[in-house]
This record gives sequence, C-alpha cells and structure tokens, in this order.
Amino acid sequence: MVFDVLVAGAGPAGCAAAIHAATRGLRVALIEKARFPRDLPGEALHPDVNHLFAELGVAEAVSKAGFISNPGWIRERSGDRSFVPFGGQSGLRFGYQAWRSEMDSMLLAQVRRAGVTVVQPASGGNVLLAGDRVAGLEVGGQRWYCRHLVDASGASRWLARSLRLPVEDFSPRLVARYAYVWGDCALGVIPEFREHACGWSWLARVRKDCCQCVQLSLAADAAPLIPPAPFDGPPSEVRFRGADVTWRLVPECAGAGYYLCGDAAAVLDPAASSGVARALASGLKAADLIVQVTRKRMDSLVATALYREWYAKQFVEQARQLAARYAELEEPPAWLEGLERRFAKLEEFLSNPLAKAENSAITSFGRSQAVTDREEEGSTMAKKAPAKKTPAKQAAAKKKTTNLATLTKAGVVPADYSLFTSAEKAAIESLSSTEVAAIISTKTKLGTDFFSKHCTHGMYY
Repeated sequence: MVFDVLVAGAGPAGCAAAIHAATRGLRVALIEKARFPRDLPGEALHPDVNHLFAELGVAEAVSKAGFISNPGWIRERSGDRSFVPFGGQSGLRFGYQAWRSEMDSMLLAQVRRAGVTVVQPASGGNVLLAGDRVAGLEVGGQRWYCRHLVDASGASRWLARSLRLPVEDFSPRLVARYAYVWGDCALGVIPEFREHACGWSWLARVRKDCCQCVQLSLAADAAPLIPPAPFDGPPSEVRFRGADVTWRLVPECAGAGYYLCGDAAAVLDPAASSGVARALASGLKAADLIVQVTRKRMDSLVATALYREWYAKQFVEQARQLAARYAELEEPPAWLEGLERRFAKLEEFLSNPLAKAENSAITSFGRSQAVTDREEEGSTMAKKAPAKKTPAKQAAAKKKTTNLATLTKAGVVPADYSLFTSAEKAAIESLSSTEVAAIISTKTKLGTDFFSKHCTHGMYY
C-alpha cells in the first residue's frame, strides 16, 4: 500500500499535516503509537493559534470546548506585578489554556473526518529507505510505503536519530519541572509569570479544577527552584515531573522524502509560549510544500530548501526574543553571550540562493498557495456565504454588539471581530458600562481589581 503522505505522530503537528494534505486530495495515512485520550503538558496557547485552528476547520470546536481563555498574563519581577496583554496596544486578543487530551482528540477527530487512514495504537517502527530516500515505515511487521514521510513524533527525534541527522544545541541541557494541583486553588484564570534571579515559574489554571506550575532554572547545573504555594506540598501530594527543553534545531529538517515537524525539528523552552503554534504551523507548511511538489508546481529540492529556511527563520526569531527577555534577569545565564554568533552562523544557511529564489511563493504559518487552492477547488473547509438577516434579526445583532462597537471605536478591540470566538464575544457584551469605560481609560492595561474578579472565558463580568 503506497500513500502520498505518511504521518508519524498524532499530536498537533501530525494532525495539521494530515488534515491539510488530505483536504487537498492527497492519499494520507497517520500512525500513532499511543492510545487516546492522553494527558500531556503544553496547555498554554498563544492567540496566533486561532487562525491556525480556522485553517484546519476546528475553530468552532475549540471555541465550544470551554477552554479557559485569557487576554494576557501577569508578570512579576522583583516584587512588582504588571499585566502584559496579548498584542500590546493593538487591542485585546485571547490565548487559551487548553487541556491537551481534549485538544488532541479534537484534532484527531478532524483527521478522521478528512478521510485519513489512522492506525492507532501502533507498536515499534523502522524507517524504510529506497537508496538515499525515505520510502516509508515498517510498523508491527507491516510495511507502509509513501512518497513523503512527515515525522511529528515529538522531541524524541525518532527519524532524525534513524537518519543520523545532525542536531544543533543552542543552550546547555535545560529541564523544565512541572506539576499539577487538583481541587481548590487560589490562582485566577490569568496566568502568572514570576521571574527569579536566573529562571522563572509559570502558574496557570488549566482547568476549572486544576492548576499547573512550571519552573525552569536557566543556569547550568543549577539546583531546582523552590516551588510556590500550593505546589510546595510533599511529593506524595504534589508530583513534579521533568521535560527536556534544551534549545535545539535539526538544520536538515527536510530532505529526500521526509519532513520533520514540531518538536521533532526544533525545541525551545516553554517561556516562548509557541510550542503548539509552531507545531501546527510546521505541519501546515510541510503539507503545503508536499501538495505543490505532488502537483508538480515545485521541484522537491526547492521545497526541501524552503522548508529548512522557513523553520530556521522561525527558530532564530523566537530564540532571539527569548534571549532578549532572559538578558533582563537579575543574573542572566552566561550561555546567552555566545548565542548571537551561533545565530549568525545559522543565518548563513538562510542565505541559500535556492531557497531565497522561491521564498516569495510561500509565507509563514502555513499560509501559501494552499489558500488559492482552496478557493479554486471549493474545499469543504471554505466558508459558507452568510445568510441574509431579517430586519428583526439585524436589530438584535446590533444590540448584541454594543460593547464590541464601543471598544472598537476606542481602539481597544481590533476591528477584525474574527479574532474572537462566539463565547468571547458574548463575554465582552456582558461587561458593565463601568468596566467598559475603565478598559478604555487604561487601553488594555487593566487594573488588578479587574483581575481579582471571577472570569468567564477570560473576560470580566
């Protein structure tokens, strides 16, 4: 059995690649070793995921899932606390605290609806080669052949290890410690980022009845940070686990017959808040390129060069932002000093003329010719034309958007209402006139009295 695309791993990256390729007419199979549901860390989602969810056709399901939504986070530095909104002064935007088992199950359900062949659970797996080209997988004694293999199996870098691809580390070994507390917890729905001399703690309510603590010490061989309450209980009650978050990149993240997506291609520590978004975007990007190669719109070598360039650019940009943030700590980690030289060396790779020649054809975050493809082919993911409203319904709709109109006119909320889910729009409309006036007077820098109130979908009522 031969597929156009074979995906290893049903996380965000793998599901994104499978959905995108399948909805554009390619024959796709996805192989996942674990049973679902499964609980994984990585609940914090940046607002950039909203347009990625829309691209994959799961935006409505996500908006109805009841995930905790928040317009930013609280930053604590040297005892001072301030609110950092998403999007700065451009207006309110919302991220999520999405319980991964639920989110991953939603994405996998969309994979099945797209007509992808799903094999789960699948034990073992060996890469199949045809000369110097990846040709498929052998799983459980059965051979699965493909024209393109997408490795989205995570930070274990299964395919990179099998092909002995070089890996570049940009930090010493970093291990993030994380734990959960169930039941009553004093944390609100706005996450807190507490800076230490050379590290940080992230505290967030990830479910109505569950809070999370993530800690990272940035100094090499440093002792673990002291957990804050309520995560300072005995190990029998609060269990901390570790995750390797060493900054790393596989420069050859695409090659003859393969693409690496998500953590299989690159890793940054959780303070970047971009792990899931990067995974989704890389899955979309890889699938876009595979579609173009399959339709003979692009040479496979050009596609390989483009993907490597794109991923390296994303990595360098986000790593630089993290490095700049960590340079402001009281005791910045010594390993930051050599980073810029390493980035410059990597950027020599980005100057590849083959990649630059075709770069204008594809933009970041999976937005490319696939948008045109969808318009030409009338994909099932295309939006339906809105139905005409009767005068009574128009009046009701106008009445329901009073606060949105007021906040938009004041420049607090972006004019593009598509940034918000229906639940978030409803929450905005539930604000009192006093609260609306207070938000406008302070732009998006809301006072702590607003954060002390109970929230629904991250909005105040």
